[in-house]
Amino acid sequence: MHCQEYRKIMEIKKCKICNQEIGDKSYLVPEMMFGMEEKFIYLECQKCGCLQIKEPLTDLSKYYPVNYYSFHNIISKFDFLISFLRRQMAKYYIFEKNNILGMFLIIFFGIPDFFHWFKKIKLNSQAKILDVGCGIGHLLVGLKRAGFANLTGVDAYIEKDIFYYNKQIKIFKEDVFGLNEKFDFIILNHSFEHMLDPQIVIKKLFNLLNNGGRLLIRVPVVSSYAWQHYGVNWVQLDAPRHVFIPSFKSMEILANVGNFDSMDVVFESWDFQFWGSEQYLRNIPLRSFQSYAENPKKSIFTKSQIKKFKIQSKELNLKGQGDTASFYFYKK
Repeated sequence: MHCQEYRKIMEIKKCKICNQEIGDKSYLVPEMMFGMEEKFIYLECQKCGCLQIKEPLTDLSKYYPVNYYSFHNIISKFDFLISFLRRQMAKYYIFEKNNILGMFLIIFFGIPDFFHWFKKIKLNSQAKILDVGCGIGHLLVGLKRAGFANLTGVDAYIEKDIFYYNKQIKIFKEDVFGLNEKFDFIILNHSFEHMLDPQIVIKKLFNLLNNGGRLLIRVPVVSSYAWQHYGVNWVQLDAPRHVFIPSFKSMEILANVGNFDSMDVVFESWDFQFWGSEQYLRNIPLRSFQSYAENPKKSIFTKSQIKKFKIQSKELNLKGQGDTASFYFYKK
């Protein structure tokens, strides 16, 4: 079935970020996560550089099937032990307490990605946290294991509301506009780029924050080496699920639109930008049995190539050219 047979929202004529009239610079981007052999037109804003799909689809359910990565089972039979160990690590790293066991666990296992976010914003364990576009709650369960107690999530694509740990984690089949309560910290962990109206969303997120609250938006960024090098084969384009891919300038504009007081950015791309894009160049979908994501030993890459990709990614982050970044927005 061709993409034009799906019902579409009105064709985009202005940039969703800066309201600039969009010109004729366009790209034909294939769906490559599942290799559906459909192509979608993306437009490039000449003012802020944002890429956005020309004709957003109203029904994306086909592109979020049951094997979509966010919907895998997440509760382990060893949950008590995992939670105990994660709490010790969090006490040492996030809450900066003198915890010897936590220190040794960090040395041995490394630092979970989300620990960096919470160390930066310095939340206490009772802070009200919202995860927008949370899937079935991978991150929220990780936060509960680390010792955070007040956790809520929303995701429009889950089958029904989900509750974990005697409703200490509440996940609602809802979008952000169905919420009215206030939060201390709101996270959009690679969900913002899936949303149709970033200006409206950023204003809503500002209103959902308590004074002194923090918003974290983790997104791919088009102002990156990967986009310049790989073009339409850049793995983070993820057509048609990614409605738009912002530039650094786009995110600065949104900070002003949302009335936030300040914004920080941390570039944090990883080797995925290389091996994922190299696979797409060779017409290997992300969920193919040949993919490094599915079968590393059967993929086209050697260990030395993956190691090189990791090194290159760290170098790009230091230069501000990584293809993924965390944007921290602050509300006084």
